[in-house]
Amino acid sequence: MKNVDGLTMLNKSKKEDLLNREAAVFLTLPLSDFDIIKFQNLFITPSIHYITTKNVSMGRSLINFFLSAFKHYHNIGCLTISQNATLRDHVFDFSKLQEGNMPLIDSIELFCIEHPYLNFVWIELTESLQNKISQNQIRNISNFFSSNHETPVVVLKYHDE
Repeated sequence: MKNVDGLTMLNKSKKEDLLNREAAVFLTLPLSDFDIIKFQNLFITPSIHYITTKNVSMGRSLINFFLSAFKHYHNIGCLTISQNATLRDHVFDFSKLQEGNMPLIDSIELFCIEHPYLNFVWIELTESLQNKISQNQIRNISNFFSSNHETPVVVLKYHDE
């Protein structure tokens, strides 16, 4: 098996720091059956989950792999400001919500109130996003989806940016 130094999975409580890596579980590629089961549980459990990958492309590949396997997710949202790759057609890009002078965070909150139907959300926690939206605001969005709407939220973090 090929060891990948940039793929870790964290399953932590909502109250912990988004950048804390204490609960990391290191995985190797290709994923073992046991690793796939761990990820399966992560993708179907309504809570906030953390995955650290080497870069945005690796993170999106992992997300797309599991979303393709789980056919029951039809209303998917992604918070990203990365231009590295385009999102699939069926994924709603929250960054497209920003209009006029309204801050992105306000646009997202308004959208979530008006359209509470998303059943899976992931956040690409790049350095650029952290410069645009505070960690507390990202945590609030994550909590909104995972607690109020029983939605799995995966926060992707990256080693190489």
